[in-house]
Amino acid sequence: MKHQKEFETLKEIFKKITDLRGIRRLLSWDQETYMPKTGQENRAAQVSLISSLIHELLTSEETGRLINAICEEVDIENSEDDLSVCIKHWKREYDRATKIPNTLVKELAYKSALAHETWIKAKKSKDFSIFLPDLSSLVKLSIEKAKCLGFEDHPYDALLDEFEPEVKTKEIEGLFKELVPETQQLIETLLTKQKANKATSLKGPFPIKKQKHLATIMANAIGYDLESGRIDTVVHPFSTKIGPGDCRITTRWNEKDFTEAIFSILHEAGHGIYSQNLPAEHYGTPLGESVSLGIHESQSRLWENFIGRSRAFWIYFLPIAKGFFPVELKKIALEEFLQAINKVTPSFIRVEADEVTYNLHIFLRFEIEKDLIAGNLLPQDIPDAWNSLFEKLFGLKVPDDSLGCLQDVHWSGASFGYFPTYTLGNIYAAMLFKSAQKEIIDLPILIELGLFKELFLWLKEKIYTQGKRYNSSRLIQKITGQEPQSKYLIDYLKEKYENLYY
Repeated sequence: MKHQKEFETLKEIFKKITDLRGIRRLLSWDQETYMPKTGQENRAAQVSLISSLIHELLTSEETGRLINAICEEVDIENSEDDLSVCIKHWKREYDRATKIPNTLVKELAYKSALAHETWIKAKKSKDFSIFLPDLSSLVKLSIEKAKCLGFEDHPYDALLDEFEPEVKTKEIEGLFKELVPETQQLIETLLTKQKANKATSLKGPFPIKKQKHLATIMANAIGYDLESGRIDTVVHPFSTKIGPGDCRITTRWNEKDFTEAIFSILHEAGHGIYSQNLPAEHYGTPLGESVSLGIHESQSRLWENFIGRSRAFWIYFLPIAKGFFPVELKKIALEEFLQAINKVTPSFIRVEADEVTYNLHIFLRFEIEKDLIAGNLLPQDIPDAWNSLFEKLFGLKVPDDSLGCLQDVHWSGASFGYFPTYTLGNIYAAMLFKSAQKEIIDLPILIELGLFKELFLWLKEKIYTQGKRYNSSRLIQKITGQEPQSKYLIDYLKEKYENLYY
């Protein structure tokens, strides 16, 4: 290749950028797990510095010169070979980064790091006013960022593109247009059926030490490698990849209901498995990175819900769970247990929501974020807007801010544009699961036997090894033969719950 030397130099630059991002994630992980509270100010300065260094490397004159030189001889828009994929994504990163001043990058990173602690205080106090000054600043900076990046139809597009490249606001609106009314109708039907069935409630206490042991067994069984991973305790569960051989997941524990942590672990382990199995030989390049947050979320939701809440999964794991909690689970039969863990209940907290109501939580956040970034909603008006739309969607009055607009960590990190990827993940997962069922012979039987390797290998071949070779829509189309659409998620939910309440 004519520009082999330039390409190798670019690889070195982006390897440094990737290493710095890993360091930044390590700092953030420590901030949420073990950092003393008095380290907040200094940690904000450290994260801001790292973000600034990344931006400087990414936007340097040398980076731009090398990318443009190779672009002259490579068809990055129509080719999917390794070189073209790398240059296409590096050019995209460079183009986006050069539109944002370094001062804005530093300020966003610094204020986001400080806002995290403020959010925790506000949530504990159930008082939105504590968080409002920081949130107002982050919204203002995010609007400025959207203007710098530019957009055609909606300013939200510029921020959404950071998390789900090439997907537009109007596409998300189209998916919700079908999904929301179908979901509301299904909820109404299922609430009536549940009254007749009277699903059993799980009653603890379930000792946390035993929960941790069971959760570790489950995470390991589905493919999460504990030799290169950790499980820690936090306020808001998350997964992060520091680098090859170092992927960490977190959860929170509830002594009254062991399934809360179990499904959280399965969810985060799904993220972790994806991160652990990206091609290490391509670390530092797009071929060693995940496609998007939507595809990442498809992996967590697939393991948490499509597998973890299935009859086949608990045919294998309920006897094991009873071994840990022989008294608490002694009298519960499989069908009762399945109805308990799949119970549909309109509720306040997104991360505790059932599969059916979950996407309404995302729709609410999507609508609020759109209006915030467009300037149609002021930060101080968020609680009223939230509570009003929540009551319309769920028929419930929000009792306080901690159960309402303060429940999620995302806004403290200025992650506007992130929330839609959760519903995209559910949609992608439904389509992937349908294809896996067709291609893996006797998949339910394998799961009943606690054999998850075939599904793991299928996902590895179809998704993990591909890196960023395709965008999310193209990847889903290649695997399933269909463009992303809500229909598959709706059909999955209807079929599952029809069989659950026969």
